[in-house]
Amino acid sequence: QVLWPAAAHRRMERMVDREALDRWGFSDTRFAALWVDGRPAVQITSRRYAALGGQPLFKLWEFMMGELRVSLNVRDMLPELPLLELPAPPEWLFECLAAAVPEARVATDADARLRAGTGHGLADIWRLRTRDAGRRVPDAVVRPECEEEVHAVLKAASGAPGFAIIPVGGRTNVTSATACPPREVDPRPFVALDMRGMARVLWVNTEDGVACIEAGITGVALKERLQQHGVTMGMEPDSMEFSTLGGWIATRASGMKRARYGNIEDMLVEARVATPGGMLWQHGGDAADP
Repeated sequence: QVLWPAAAHRRMERMVDREALDRWGFSDTRFAALWVDGRPAVQITSRRYAALGGQPLFKLWEFMMGELRVSLNVRDMLPELPLLELPAPPEWLFECLAAAVPEARVATDADARLRAGTGHGLADIWRLRTRDAGRRVPDAVVRPECEEEVHAVLKAASGAPGFAIIPVGGRTNVTSATACPPREVDPRPFVALDMRGMARVLWVNTEDGVACIEAGITGVALKERLQQHGVTMGMEPDSMEFSTLGGWIATRASGMKRARYGNIEDMLVEARVATPGGMLWQHGGDAADP
């Protein structure tokens, strides 16, 4: 919450395309309470959304107080708590992952592990806001940038001593889909495979209306890339700023334009699936060939 408009304006000049850890949306964008001309108002702390940013929203304050009956006070602030101290991963795990992919693509810090092990469900957001240490999160996060690196990680996981893998996209799930089981259920280390390192549109065939796209691209980025070719996919879920193509396919996602374009299963022609033994693919040709 911001008490003075000048402070709000200074904050709005900073655009940070980083997802917030313990709330929905971007880290630079939140609702702030402030006084404007002697009246309390709500203001969005960035200019990311032009229709709403940079102006006091008096009616939103009135709606929250009157209709939702949420008690607000400009001087009340939620404390920013330090991140949880997570158990250190086994030493051999980092060495094993660094042998499969470049070391810079392996993360074991608390921020990366908490992001990868939670989603956007209310239970997850509450656990993050309250710094609840009761649920297990991945021991490490790996962000591959090509199919070969994905295969290398999967192959390492299937060897000795071995570890489990949970693929992760934009972490917008609301079903705890990326949650790790308790250690008494599965004592193996868990590694989150962050697919957002693979976010390229490899080719677009406008004549046939077909494109080859990597799984980690977000909805907004995909829409922008396809617009450069004069085409659209028509898949626009509410979470498209963060959710990924791979996540849509894995969850059979739907979008706001489904009545015209259909759901993701209506758009998918085929998919390449990585396994420890290699790639599974219905097509027999080259992925680089449109």
